[in-house]
Amino acid sequence: MRLVYPSPEQNDMLAILIANRLAASNFQPCQCLAMMDGDTLAGVVVYFCYRHPSIEVAIFSDDPRWALNRDMVAEIIAYPFVQLGCKRITAMVDKHNKRSRKMLKRLGFVEEGKLREAADKGDVFIYGLLPNEYRLRTNHGQEIRTRSAASS
Repeated sequence: MRLVYPSPEQNDMLAILIANRLAASNFQPCQCLAMMDGDTLAGVVVYFCYRHPSIEVAIFSDDPRWALNRDMVAEIIAYPFVQLGCKRITAMVDKHNKRSRKMLKRLGFVEEGKLREAADKGDVFIYGLLPNEYRLRTNHGQEIRTRSAASS
């Protein structure tokens, strides 16, 4: 499995595809990262609502194996810290999506609150991640040095 940074046209197509799959209204403007298994799309990470120093993330995958690839996960999470200089990543997850909530906690995300009746299925949990809380701090054996973590 490998991570692909899509072209602008591919990025727009992925954003629409994932918005439809997640029943979200719109992620634009956004940056997508595609998880590829050979020529098959295994999942998509969408970074959106960028308001420096914060950004939101949505992750969609039919194939949970991508989360077992430490280097891929490290690169996905490092992207906003390293490339954008973010100090925070926010994720919102449906209360019933226990697999995603568990994965976020394993990565170091902290549950910060609950939005009551914010989704069709009910409540949504809010998770936040700061650079110093990120648990997979290496990519291909190299420590991920973020601007925020380097200054703390």
